[in-house]
Amino acid sequence: MPSKPIAEERPPGVPSAAWAYPIGLAPQKFSHKSEHVSYPMIDDGPFQGLPLGGFGAGSIGRTYRGDFARWHLDVGRHRYEPIPACQFSAFMDDGEHKIAQVLWTEAPRGVLSAWRWRYPVGAGTYYALFPRAWFDYRWEEFPVHLTMRHFSPVIPHNYRETSYPVGVFVWRAENPVSRPVKVGVMFTWQNLIGRGWDRDFIGGHYNYARSEELDTGRMVGVVLTRGGEPVTEEWDGSFAIAALEVPGVEVSFRTRFRANGDGAEVWDDFAADGALENVDDRMPSRMGEVIA
Repeated sequence: MPSKPIAEERPPGVPSAAWAYPIGLAPQKFSHKSEHVSYPMIDDGPFQGLPLGGFGAGSIGRTYRGDFARWHLDVGRHRYEPIPACQFSAFMDDGEHKIAQVLWTEAPRGVLSAWRWRYPVGAGTYYALFPRAWFDYRWEEFPVHLTMRHFSPVIPHNYRETSYPVGVFVWRAENPVSRPVKVGVMFTWQNLIGRGWDRDFIGGHYNYARSEELDTGRMVGVVLTRGGEPVTEEWDGSFAIAALEVPGVEVSFRTRFRANGDGAEVWDDFAADGALENVDDRMPSRMGEVIA
């Protein structure tokens, strides 16, 4: 059942022209293109979202349910499939109440059973106006008002940076109460390098931590890659996820957990205090093991 909607107040910077819809709410009516044309067309259903990725670089779509599901990283190849380990999760502790929650309104089957799934449908609003989208989380279990804006570097008359395969997520937490609240956001990502969407995981994937000093602060992140032969395919190479450490913000990491297990090692770590233990485990994956 949908959570009771809260009166909408658009977050700062959301244009009035942006499309708005309750987070995760299934539409009552939607059309199927295949019913109206005589040639095959992609029809993944109503749960979609703004694509992330530069022009010509492929894209990843995060749906308004909160999952990453639409994959166009290999030119000419399309795939719609939520990857359970690719998620944002939130932690909050106001001294009286502590909560950790995956920010997806659904739940996977058979994997990551230790995680707290099913963010309430309708507890907030999704907005989109290319090249930006916003998640405005409004749930009575969250002591703070949490928002996220995401975009890719689509810049007018600039085809160099606009072609970069980059997605940016900007988080904002507003505390409406007088007591302090600790807030943590966790971004998890499966090592998808060389996968090609088959189910035969041959192993050899590994992840490692990396940090870099910038003018604006310290960038801390994880590189996801694999060993073996030189890169020749679009799906090969590496992913990187990173966050900026600035005054008042601490960035922590755990470079490896099993994505086709129960996920307890990373979830218990995060749910305890909203941070991770800075574990840099570079062990390659074994045959049949999926790591994130």
